[in-house]
Amino acid sequence: MSAVVELPPLERWLARVRQIGAHRPHRADYAAYERFKAELVRDFPCLTGAEYDRAVAVIAKATGV
Repeated sequence: MSAVVELPPLERWLARVRQIGAHRPHRADYAAYERFKAELVRDFPCLTGAEYDRAVAVIAKATGV
């Protein structure tokens, strides 16, 4: 029987951002960048500096910024 591994909430959120980014037009979308960053801060107010930096890097790549 295979074990199901549940991802932590931040990892699930980042996976969703990556998935959305994979299906968007290949141009910079600054509005989406700002929306994702606002959502990140709202949904994960206690991130460490390193977690925030990594999440913003994922957001930037996903939105072409």
